Amino acid sequence: MAIWSARRYFENVLYYSVPVDHTGSLNNEQTRKDQHLAMGMHVSEGTALSCRKRRLINCFFGLIVVFTMLSMVVLTLFLFGVIPGDGCGMEDGCSRDVAEEVDAIDDILQVSTAAPVLSLNDQKMEHRPKKLTQSKLREFAALTDIDRFMGPEILDPLLRVRVPGTPGNAEVRQFIVSSLQSLQSWDIEEDQSTHWTPHNRANTDFVNVIATLRNPNAQPESDLKLVLACHYDSKHFPNDEFIGATDSAVPCAMLLDLAHNLKASLDAKTYMPYTLQLIFFDGEEAFVQWTSTDSLYGSRHLAQKWANMPHHSVSKQKVLDGIGLFVLLDLLGTSSPNFKNFFSTNTQSNRMYKHLQNIENRLAQNNELISYSEDGPYFSGSTSRGMIEDDHKPFLERGVDVVHVIATPFPSVWHRPTDNKSALNRNTIANLNKIFHVFVAEFLHLKPPQ
Repeated sequence: MAIWSARRYFENVLYYSVPVDHTGSLNNEQTRKDQHLAMGMHVSEGTALSCRKRRLINCFFGLIVVFTMLSMVVLTLFLFGVIPGDGCGMEDGCSRDVAEEVDAIDDILQVSTAAPVLSLNDQKMEHRPKKLTQSKLREFAALTDIDRFMGPEILDPLLRVRVPGTPGNAEVRQFIVSSLQSLQSWDIEEDQSTHWTPHNRANTDFVNVIATLRNPNAQPESDLKLVLACHYDSKHFPNDEFIGATDSAVPCAMLLDLAHNLKASLDAKTYMPYTLQLIFFDGEEAFVQWTSTDSLYGSRHLAQKWANMPHHSVSKQKVLDGIGLFVLLDLLGTSSPNFKNFFSTNTQSNRMYKHLQNIENRLAQNNELISYSEDGPYFSGSTSRGMIEDDHKPFLERGVDVVHVIATPFPSVWHRPTDNKSALNRNTIANLNKIFHVFVAEFLHLKPPQ
């Protein structure tokens, strides 16, 4: 409206600015005739001139309208994610400077749109992962190093017997804590509980390790958390040395590897509604036979504890309400795993499972997955009405949205002495690491390290 009002004003000024002599006597007929004649001639000449000016004005304001409408369309597409909000790489036709400028604008928009106070559930449901461009997708995928992963820095220290209450369990827990402490980016809590167990008919101590990413620049703690979880204990076998490489040394190693590889991006995180939390559960395995009391010792304790603990910043809410998504990894490391969509009727769980599926497809299309034609797809999209009991169960029962990444059918080495390093497939592990790296990067709106 402002543009068209301005246009009409300039038209009126140019069209009607015709000088008329009003100084003569109105009683003088000849003077009136002369004035009318002079005015008629002047208006005739002025009309032709004003038509040309009007066309120029129309063109000028038409260009303004077109530019304004295009800007509104581009901004709308940008806000709704049709145009990637994180800029573009060199091969996408944009310079890195332009990509960084778009990122800066996006950060401003995030701050400006964060003003309305929403409930935790509304914040969770409004959240959308931020898709990476092809170049940035490749940058995050390239952060993984399977040789380093399979060696003494990440996986090897986890490949040992680690039954709850034993020295091996304590040493593995200390390795996990020390590995995360070395990054200087995490607040680490050891959640202790004691439970009676049937294998020795006595009390056993269990210790969960909880690592919460600190927001950079002394920013306050985020209201919501993306939780990645696994269990670090191994099953008790009286007569066998059970290492449990897939169950669940490899998932633990994947979380540690991710924390190390994404350190620079996590330390520079600007998206504040969410932070990342890693949970390493103790006591997932049953000692004698799986029952509601002989299993999930650590996760049952923590879910109950957080169900009663007030949220740090939102009144009348509990810590559990601040879990925006709970992703549990289990039985990973052998070739050709199949991950079902166990919670397809849950809006958040289904949406995030499909996003993992989308990431896998995009990485495959960009030839980032190794030996994928024989090994994939992993996130097949198949659904299941049944649920596999695991550490997510106590959280699911209390309303937490879950994605359960577990190989089904179970690996052939499940609960066998052969579940050791020789059962692992390097290519599959490398591919899954890439998928999880990109998932966290997109969920938390991360940027590749500079």
